[in-house]
Amino acid sequence: MTVLKSNIEMYTIIEYLVDEKGVMSPRSDKELQKFNRLLLTLKPGMRLSAMFEVIKDDHSLVQLAKVHALIRELAHCTGNEFEDVKLEVKRKAGLTVKSKDSSGNPIEIVKSFADCSKDQLGMAIESCIQIGVEFGCILY
Repeated sequence: MTVLKSNIEMYTIIEYLVDEKGVMSPRSDKELQKFNRLLLTLKPGMRLSAMFEVIKDDHSLVQLAKVHALIRELAHCTGNEFEDVKLEVKRKAGLTVKSKDSSGNPIEIVKSFADCSKDQLGMAIESCIQIGVEFGCILY
């Protein structure tokens, strides 16, 4: 996958496959479309950064980057603070547990994204997209 960031704070994650000749290409037509949409937003002189990572069975740095980028976009789109949006995403993804402290007062235990599995981060990414739909923010 590639994380591309332009100077306008837009993030795009594109998954690539490497063929037997070592040629890297987008994994699917959808990934190619995302890449082409990114290219259409670029202006002369803009700078990009890219991060490549081999995808493993557990969570990846790219998933962490993706979920944080989506939360940042949601915060911008909705006018809410990043940390507030992050907590709502974690709630929707089932990454929080309600409990009680030693005094019996209600508390919420919140799992860190860094401790999440690949599936849990996938649920968080999906939760971001669902929240975006609810607020009219198109995320991908």
